[in-house]
Amino acid sequence: MVRAEQRAFTSAISEGESGGPVEVVNPSGNTQVYAAGVASAHDNGTSVPCTGHVNAGRTCAWRMYHSPWSNVIAAFPGMTIVTG
Repeated sequence: MVRAEQRAFTSAISEGESGGPVEVVNPSGNTQVYAAGVASAHDNGTSVPCTGHVNAGRTCAWRMYHSPWSNVIAAFPGMTIVTG
């Protein structure tokens, strides 16, 4: 597991996002996004207001945990990342 944090301490993950993609924006060019892994959990101790499409009734956090793509691909041979 990788611990990841949203550096501005704003919403990075919410309840129900486990199994979803984790993406990282290239800090030197915010038009590049990298596939980092699969979301696993959020840290309840870092709760913040949710942002985005549906924000009522959910718990969000600025710290999360994810499994890197290398672990996912090792566990599920033949899985690929599709872009575009």
